[in-house]
Amino acid sequence: MEYYTYIWYRTDNLILEPFYVGKGQGKRYLSYHSKHFNNIVKIHEKLGIKPIVEFYYKGLSEDLAYKNEIMLIAKIGRRCLNAGPLINLTPGGEGGCPSGEKHWNWKKKASDASRKKSSESHKGQISWSKGKICKNISDGKAKFWLITYPDGHEEEIKNLNQFCKDHNLGNGHMIGVSQGKRPHHKGFKCKKLSEDNKGYTEETREKVREKLKKIIPWNKGKTSEVLSNAKAQNWLITYPDGHEEQIKNLNKFCKENNLGQRHMGSVASGKNKQHKGFKCKKLEVTNAIS
Repeated sequence: MEYYTYIWYRTDNLILEPFYVGKGQGKRYLSYHSKHFNNIVKIHEKLGIKPIVEFYYKGLSEDLAYKNEIMLIAKIGRRCLNAGPLINLTPGGEGGCPSGEKHWNWKKKASDASRKKSSESHKGQISWSKGKICKNISDGKAKFWLITYPDGHEEEIKNLNQFCKDHNLGNGHMIGVSQGKRPHHKGFKCKKLSEDNKGYTEETREKVREKLKKIIPWNKGKTSEVLSNAKAQNWLITYPDGHEEQIKNLNKFCKENNLGQRHMGSVASGKNKQHKGFKCKKLEVTNAIS
């Protein structure tokens, strides 16, 4: 496949200003380029306009396309070098920045104005961790474990990491025991509890069961046919002999008359004129006869 070199132009400043140069084949010019590129596209979308692309050279080999890309970037100039309007971060070609050239953001620090603007934007926002100590946050993410001590007695814990610190154990070794990779660690055995057994007391489980008993399922007392009809839409069927009939369930009608539902749907959308002599039209809610 032949390659091409292209230039994207801005149209939001009432003048055509080039902002990106690239090379590719097929529909490469429409693919993702960079965050800066997408930001410029979004600016145009808010204004209800679109940037313009121009194919500068077509029918090129890959090597020649690379050379033309490098030539155009050098001729127009890059913004990161204060040499032009292009947002390209490299001079083009196969690689990134050539030897000796620093990246445009290398050792670049935010100005005092930028820092002040960022600080002002965060004022008034409440941090998700405000008022929470590290232990509370850790416990919120902790899982439930069943520990078997060297003397044989068992204990259910919530924070394996804290347990290992308190008993001078290795957290990774205990996880290895729970995964079956080793029989024990310093005489301790460990098992991860499932979601159904993660530390809820029998009293709590009984309360949940009683609460669920009072909830009436949305489909209680309704048969599958009633539910199907509730979701069904209204259709106007024209038979091969010309008489018409309004139905509610197209799927059921097609099964009873040995018709393909997909084909009847195509008739309704206008893709096909008829299916086995039958015609079909979808009725709006206002036109449907109850």
